[in-house]
Amino acid sequence: MHWLIMSTRSAAYLFAAAAILLVPSLPADAQQGNADTAATQDTGKDYLATPETTKLMADYVAILLRENSSVYTPLLEDPRFMEGFAAGLHDAGELSEEEQNARWQALLEEAGNARTAQIEYETQRRLIEQETWMADMRDRPDAAVTPNGVILLYQTQGMGPVPAEDATVRVHYHGTLSDGTVFDSSIDRGPPETLPLPDLIHGWREGMASVPVGSVVDIYIPPELAYGDQRVRQIPPDSALAFRIHLLGIE
Repeated sequence: MHWLIMSTRSAAYLFAAAAILLVPSLPADAQQGNADTAATQDTGKDYLATPETTKLMADYVAILLRENSSVYTPLLEDPRFMEGFAAGLHDAGELSEEEQNARWQALLEEAGNARTAQIEYETQRRLIEQETWMADMRDRPDAAVTPNGVILLYQTQGMGPVPAEDATVRVHYHGTLSDGTVFDSSIDRGPPETLPLPDLIHGWREGMASVPVGSVVDIYIPPELAYGDQRVRQIPPDSALAFRIHLLGIE
């Protein structure tokens, strides 16, 4: 329902504004004072009805739709939309230039508010999904949890030393999202990686602080200890991350 912040009628005014924007692009004879074309310029209606201008308007509306598909696609599926579009186009033709500009600015603000609301909605939905997934891991009877919420599930617990905070470790790892999508894997690439812990995300550093060499451990990192609200390659914003790590040694 978040996209309904922009009503069918106000969306229609936005598309009608596309037509208004095309009126100044009249043929050269109109700009030179041709009486017939000047009359067209006064109303805009006859000029907008020509095949050339109708095509331009359609192209402009198509661009708006493509660039804002998440907002407008549901509107196009609403049977009331075309009625609202026709009314908005008719009303826009009766407005003064000042009124057109004011309405255009208001619609831009409405569209911006709709987009902001959509982003907030998607962010909260994803955070809830990620926390639910982390809670499922945290509730496992064999789970160990660090003070900041990194979850460790040992597959094999080694007997070697634990790396210091500034250590460089040699590891094999396999990183996935909550839906199982693989975003990085030294195992898939072949050779193990040598990684300085201070250069890694906080969740890795905190998780590895208690892992003995020789261990194979699944580490679950909450979004705030991974990449937060940033998108990094194929990792969406606000993603919890899972790594299966085989700690082979300390350099």
